[in-house]
Amino acid sequence: IIRCVPDTYGSESSCSSLNVFADGSTIGLAGFDVDGLSINNSLQPDVPFVSIATEVYLDNIKYLDEDIFYYDGRLGQWNRYIDFSDVSIRADVDAFMVMPGGDILFSLQKSANLPDVGLVNYADIIRFRPTSTGTVTAGTFSWYFDGSDVGLDTDVENIDAITFAPDGRLVISISGGSTIPGLVDPVTVRDEDLIAFTPDPESSGNETIGTWEMYFDTGDTEFPAVETDIRGAWIDPANEDIYFSVFAPFNLLSVSGDEADIVRCVPGSFGSESTCTSLNLYFDGSTNGLSGQKIDGLSLFLDKGSGATVMRAPDQSKDSLVLPDSIEDGDELSPLRKPK
Repeated sequence: IIRCVPDTYGSESSCSSLNVFADGSTIGLAGFDVDGLSINNSLQPDVPFVSIATEVYLDNIKYLDEDIFYYDGRLGQWNRYIDFSDVSIRADVDAFMVMPGGDILFSLQKSANLPDVGLVNYADIIRFRPTSTGTVTAGTFSWYFDGSDVGLDTDVENIDAITFAPDGRLVISISGGSTIPGLVDPVTVRDEDLIAFTPDPESSGNETIGTWEMYFDTGDTEFPAVETDIRGAWIDPANEDIYFSVFAPFNLLSVSGDEADIVRCVPGSFGSESTCTSLNLYFDGSTNGLSGQKIDGLSLFLDKGSGATVMRAPDQSKDSLVLPDSIEDGDELSPLRKPK
């Protein structure tokens, strides 16, 4: 399904822009001809939130590498969600997750001093609780995860993807190959892998405590061994599907694309023997304004009915660790550590 933004009508009609509104081959219609359609605009489509590695102009609006913005498929346009420069962040936000209640978990590409929390580095995760979003962003910061407490203390252990497994474990990717303390099978983690962190019940206060294990080893899925660094990831809590972006052009199991795209993997198995039963191109950034750009952070909201829940930050007073049996739509995850 193609979307045209009309510029003129009548006998001299023109489209000011064209983009792919729905790719039928990615939703089960491969090989079929669509010979009729109707769109219900009361339904909220899937909403990809992204950050990028460099500045970009979208719909004549400038976005920087510390911004988080989202794509409205109904209108075919990008919108600003978080302008971190409004709250004193001038460093690249290279990993984040938009929580169901509206809070943001994020990590930075380099060390920086932030309001409320002080000095943070590339292996830390900070929680931002917005009181306003969009072009005027405001809110407060608190500690969520201190990577140096659990073995993430070198340059190659920069966190560059943040998401959660359906069972509540924190899942991250790091920017280079490294040996993670306590990780047994395999011992070495690569930049294309996803690793899971299970917090200890005593993990609070000034220390993050817990254990690591391999969540998804992409080396088992025919990913190219060179330059397939995962730079953004989101796991669907309903079915465990993994959505990810990579930092180089790719050709994965016959699915090709580049750094502006989001790919969906339907996992067949996890851990050190991971497999994808299928891969498809979920979001083509090049056809939606991101041609030549690199997505270095992503988070999704899938078919939520009303988009209101992703644009507000209700009162959330939990500050102690709770590891749920599973995550469902609308659940709120407590921090892995209390504010210092």
